[in-house]
Amino acid sequence: MLLKNKKKEIIPASILLVILGIGLFIAFQKIPVGIDYTHYSMSARAFLSGDSRLYDVNTHSYYYMPWGLLITIPLSILPDSLGQAILNLLSLGGIFLSLYLLVEHIPSWGTMLVFINLYTINMVFSGQWDGISVGACAIAWWSIKHKQHLGVGGALLLLTTKPTNMILVTILLGIYILKNWQITDILKSIILPVLILITSFVFCGIDWPWRYIQYLQISPPPEILNLSLWQGLSWQKLLVMLGIFLWFLILVWKNGINQLTISLGMVVNIIISPYVLTYHFLGTSPAFGWLAKKHWGYVLFPWAVMIYHFVTLVELSLKRNFIVYPLSIGIISIIAWASLFLNSSSFKRNRI
Repeated sequence: MLLKNKKKEIIPASILLVILGIGLFIAFQKIPVGIDYTHYSMSARAFLSGDSRLYDVNTHSYYYMPWGLLITIPLSILPDSLGQAILNLLSLGGIFLSLYLLVEHIPSWGTMLVFINLYTINMVFSGQWDGISVGACAIAWWSIKHKQHLGVGGALLLLTTKPTNMILVTILLGIYILKNWQITDILKSIILPVLILITSFVFCGIDWPWRYIQYLQISPPPEILNLSLWQGLSWQKLLVMLGIFLWFLILVWKNGINQLTISLGMVVNIIISPYVLTYHFLGTSPAFGWLAKKHWGYVLFPWAVMIYHFVTLVELSLKRNFIVYPLSIGIISIIAWASLFLNSSSFKRNRI
């Protein structure tokens, strides 16, 4: 009887998701092609034509690892409007996957708030793949829990396409694997990343790491939009970063790796990252989902901060170092963790 009821719930939900996906795909094709998508589609086409090996004069603001081409090359073969629509659909799928695997049983209104989040809209119009990175964190957690070696390897590749965005979670998962897995399991999991790394030297040149460093020095990402706390660093900002980072280490030490620590790890990564743009705030989606799951009141302050941030953008008065949105989620999470999560039996059951 229970199985029949579940099937009755799953089938309509699946049909609804398919219809929604088709609708979004059609709508996304009407969106103007974002400048970011244009940059890396042009870089992919230059690479395919042999005009570029990446990180040279023919590279168009391509600041990602070479294996990011695994995402951009298939899309660059298509018209930009179609390629960007597919990328946006994959990114939204990544966010949904992160809520499904890292949060679980989030209320429908919480899911709605995550997807109507203004930073999600920002990502869609920019044509970025940060939603895929968020989904990769969820895939990595699930794959580690179920010892799916190929899943771990594939997730690692996606997590490292943008070096600074997910480094904290990547290190955290790597340490767990080294401590808890047999050497044979570790070797099986790194076969795919190692093969792709070797292939990158074959196709992009043995000197691509050096060229990448030089490219960052000669043509760095625009700093005017950088919201990192490292911009105009002061002792107050340093104390905030250190305090939240230490709290996160204590959280992991006391409770291990689980859905919550991975979700909050993405938030902490944004807070301590040297380069942060608004669509990077998508890394807060699972943590925002956790807050919505625990109590609707926890999401009010971060939501108000988000609205205020976008009002300042509309007024063309972008504040440098305006990283208050993820910071607010971090602080609210500390309060929520202290009051609810620490002694939660369901939280402890979800430990890896």
